[in-house]
Amino acid sequence: MSASDEPLEIVISYAHRDQALKDELIVHLSPLRRQGIIADWHDRDIDAGADWKREIDTHFNTAGMILLLVSPDFIASDYCYEIEMKRALERHDAGECRVIPVFLRACDWKGAPFGRLQGLPDDAIPVVSAQWPSRDDAFLRVAQGIRRVAEKWHTEKTTAAAKVAGTPPTVSVPPPFAPSGRETTQAIDDSGPGVMIDGKYFESDSVIEHDNSRFEVRIAPLSAEEEADLRALRPDQRPARRAVSFAHGNEGFMAQVRLARSQSTAGHRVWTVELERIDTNRH
Repeated sequence: MSASDEPLEIVISYAHRDQALKDELIVHLSPLRRQGIIADWHDRDIDAGADWKREIDTHFNTAGMILLLVSPDFIASDYCYEIEMKRALERHDAGECRVIPVFLRACDWKGAPFGRLQGLPDDAIPVVSAQWPSRDDAFLRVAQGIRRVAEKWHTEKTTAAAKVAGTPPTVSVPPPFAPSGRETTQAIDDSGPGVMIDGKYFESDSVIEHDNSRFEVRIAPLSAEEEADLRALRPDQRPARRAVSFAHGNEGFMAQVRLARSQSTAGHRVWTVELERIDTNRH
């Protein structure tokens, strides 16, 4: 799947007392989800046993759109207002995502940091209001507004991808499964920013070689899909001893993932992947 074909990741920030309204919104977004235009996420998607704060931070740091479901309970929630909304607006102001307030219930939001942003539905009329013939009409306006923004995002992605496709490649990666009669020991040629791990291409910040057999790769994922691919490399998420292909510069080989971890640096998620070369001639 190319970057322009990826769905726009949408994170929904809401107070739990508004869960029923949040669920109604998700239903109205289902056509966009079925058409592959968006992929929505909220905290009820966190699996049992997962670190909930880490999961929330990860999605808030990678989403292309963040919806703030505004209500009296959202304003009153310290976590929604002080943490989630603050992080969302930081990324919005940095041009990393689009934040859209969605007005669910009437409340005094004048003077709130998100008050400068254009919200939904039109004229900031709350979804729960006698001015709408029904809640479905209000949520329809919200869904239509989100569709407009998402389709514009896809158009911009397609245009950017077309421009990139018209430029010469910056790195040449050989097939990682190329047969070899001996175990190569030369240092890898750091000829470009790209690596291939398990058949997937990533732009890397650095590739460090240790003892001709161990390699440390730093990657800042560019999308939610890349984040998921890197998370799947973690040894505890993979069948024991399953080898992966690795290629960089002028060399490719099979490797065992020894470590795959992420950390947040200056608001950006960076992954460190450590791999150990496997001698495929050994039985």
